Amino acid sequence: MATRGEHDGSADATLYHPLVLRIEGLRVLVVGGGGVGSRRAILLAEKGAEVKVVSLEFSPELDNAKKLYGVELIEGGIDKAREYLDWASMLIIAVPWSGEAEDLAREALRKGKLVNTAPEGRLGNVIFPFAEDLSGLIVAITSLGVSGLAARRALERVIEVLKNDPEIACLYETHGRLKLRMKKSIQDPTIRMRIHMALWQDVEYRRLCASGLLGEAWRRALEVARDIAGREV
Repeated sequence: MATRGEHDGSADATLYHPLVLRIEGLRVLVVGGGGVGSRRAILLAEKGAEVKVVSLEFSPELDNAKKLYGVELIEGGIDKAREYLDWASMLIIAVPWSGEAEDLAREALRKGKLVNTAPEGRLGNVIFPFAEDLSGLIVAITSLGVSGLAARRALERVIEVLKNDPEIACLYETHGRLKLRMKKSIQDPTIRMRIHMALWQDVEYRRLCASGLLGEAWRRALEVARDIAGREV
């Protein structure tokens, strides 16, 4: 792998940390109605965001999203977009980079907005990774702008591994079920945390999951929880 500094287009990875953002109710202002702007506007609208797109022209996909998700299409350029900046909680700039676009991005950052600058990713504070939902496990990978091809292939490889790993499926199923039970039956969060940690460190439970023995792993999880809680969970 290349080290930081070998690619002039890379961002400093020490300044970033992955987070998962709930999209529902987010107010998103997209500048640009082309391919990138359309994809990001539709992605967020599908997940419940309120989306306005400011552009001089709009893709057919956006016209369809207007009907399906209520995406608002506003004709105009950067100056028109600035009128809606205070309304927005996230700004996405998906037009060719210019001094006007940079000024808008910097103004949004000063106002504490989430900002994604597709043509010049280092200026914004939000990056859209390549992502996939694997039956409840959300996997996302970014190269911070160095190579979308590498990030895309890395995601494919990770998904291949997860799909063929019985241990992951077992951990997801048994630990997920146990968490639901504990939330209803154990009020003390410190006890619940002790059970989580004990389960992770329990050799027998991990062995059963690694072997794909779902039923036996579930029974072992209940045993570990009972031993710590002092009663059946």
